[in-house]
Amino acid sequence: MNYYDFKKTYSGQGVFSLNSIERSSDNSLSSNLRRWKGEEKILRIRQGWYLFPDEAGRADVRMAAAGKIYCPSYLSLEYVLSWYELIPETVLALTSVSTLKTAVFDTPIGYYSYRHVSPNLFFGYKPLQPRDGLPCLMATPEKALLDLLYFHPEYKSKRDMVNLRLDGDAMREEFDWTRFRAYLERFDNKALAVRAALIENKYA
Repeated sequence: MNYYDFKKTYSGQGVFSLNSIERSSDNSLSSNLRRWKGEEKILRIRQGWYLFPDEAGRADVRMAAAGKIYCPSYLSLEYVLSWYELIPETVLALTSVSTLKTAVFDTPIGYYSYRHVSPNLFFGYKPLQPRDGLPCLMATPEKALLDLLYFHPEYKSKRDMVNLRLDGDAMREEFDWTRFRAYLERFDNKALAVRAALIENKYA
């Protein structure tokens, strides 16, 4: 397979695994893949995962890559709160939650950070399908906020909750507090419940 046919076959899917391609191909394609890597016709994201350079600037590709290069995982924490415009800052690092060990990857398309949770806390996410874009798994706003509080126990006072600078109007009008409380029960964490109550008293 030449490069033109290879790109025609695999472009449009974001990051792809060379390991799976090599297992299903002949030796000539494996040789070509090594050459194309050297010629930077395919861009290395992390071990075994690559991308066509002309797709590197797409936001949906960056988001979808988060769940592929470290699986299972879903986008959460600061990145999702920024995505839903619940905090004023634009967050460039893609923050995720995974049942795998904590990890970070500094890649050509972004900085990816993963925080470990036990399997019983791996919930509260849904598929996000942007128009004309690649799908990804993203926490609901309620789970993203609880994940943030869970991983940042330093947020423990009323002042700390104010310093989060959550958008008051969005928290009152769009945030689902019933879902927030239901998710909180599943954590079964008394310290988290105390801090969650401070958030609710401030913003609900």
